[in-house]
Amino acid sequence: MKEEFFIDDVIAFKLKGDKDIYTGKLNAVKAESNEIVVEQAKVDVSEIEVIYSQKSFNKNFHYKLLTAGVLLPFLDRFNETVINDQKGTWNPGVLIASGVLISTAFAIKYLKKRKYKIGKRFKLSANYF
Repeated sequence: MKEEFFIDDVIAFKLKGDKDIYTGKLNAVKAESNEIVVEQAKVDVSEIEVIYSQKSFNKNFHYKLLTAGVLLPFLDRFNETVINDQKGTWNPGVLIASGVLISTAFAIKYLKKRKYKIGKRFKLSANYF
C-alpha cells in the first residue's frame, strides 16, 4: 500500500521514543537529507515511528453530505409546490435518499484515521515528484 503526502497536506506523526503526537502542515521535502519540514521544524523521516493519515477529502466532505441530506426533502417539496404547482407531499423515495446521505455523512465523520506504524510493512522515505 502506498500513501503519498504532498506539500500543504496536514500530517500527524509520532516520533520514536516519544508519546506526543505532532500535527502540522507539510511545508517542504528534502530528499537529499531524507528530511521533511513541518511547520518550520525539520524532521528526519527515520525518526518517525507512526503516521496518522486523514486526507482533507474526509475532513469536510461529511458536512456537504449532511447538508445535502437535510436540504433534499425540502427542495423536492419546494419543487412540487412552487415550480410544478401541485400539492406538496413528502416523497418516500426522496426521504430514503435523504436518510442515506445523512447516515453516510455520520459514518464518514466517525471513521478512524489510518495509522501506519513504520517498520517491516510500511516504509517511509522523502521523495520528489
